[in-house]
Amino acid sequence: MDRRERLCARLNPYLMLLYAGFGLVQGIYNVLYGTPYFYWLAFSTALFLAVPWFLEKVFRLRLGQQLICIYTIFCFLLHMVGLVMRGYYVIPYFDKIAHTLSGPFCTLAGLALFYVLKPVKKIETSDCGLASVFSISVSIAIAGLWEISEYIISLLFGTDPQNVRGTGVGDSMMDMIVCTAGSLLFLISILLYYRKGKRSFLMGAFEQFFNLNYEK
Repeated sequence: MDRRERLCARLNPYLMLLYAGFGLVQGIYNVLYGTPYFYWLAFSTALFLAVPWFLEKVFRLRLGQQLICIYTIFCFLLHMVGLVMRGYYVIPYFDKIAHTLSGPFCTLAGLALFYVLKPVKKIETSDCGLASVFSISVSIAIAGLWEISEYIISLLFGTDPQNVRGTGVGDSMMDMIVCTAGSLLFLISILLYYRKGKRSFLMGAFEQFFNLNYEK
């Protein structure tokens, strides 16, 4: 286990406890104030925390402590701070920052998926082009699915998470644009990894995931 993996192994229990604690407190707060949309969001924290366990058990994968750490921080920012604590509405530019960060995260998930699907479980320099296109395409697809889910939420709950009243389609389009921009920025790390073997924090997490599952 490398240094980054050991560090994340120590941090993860505290991060999960912090995330769960915020979810519980925010859930109770919104129950008391009679806002069901937000207390359901808060209590759904348990579902988000269960996702790594679900992936490992159902798909028989080992995510690694670094990926779990990245996932937990990502969910805390976008779900807890952004949705439950209304960060998207009260913190200037938080929405666009969050969607920009989702680009590298979803691209990283796409890269891991590429090797889950690849028949020959080996990282090769020749993978660079196809793996890059595939992982960025996954990120863009997730951005589109996110906007679809927000539209469905607006129909079910009468809220306006896409800010259609204020911007028309502008907010949704910018969300997908900045997500794509974040993915393209992360492409630099991917290229440096395949061409020169340089591991950024995200690519180190990917490599650890691959080694745990496929290295022989």
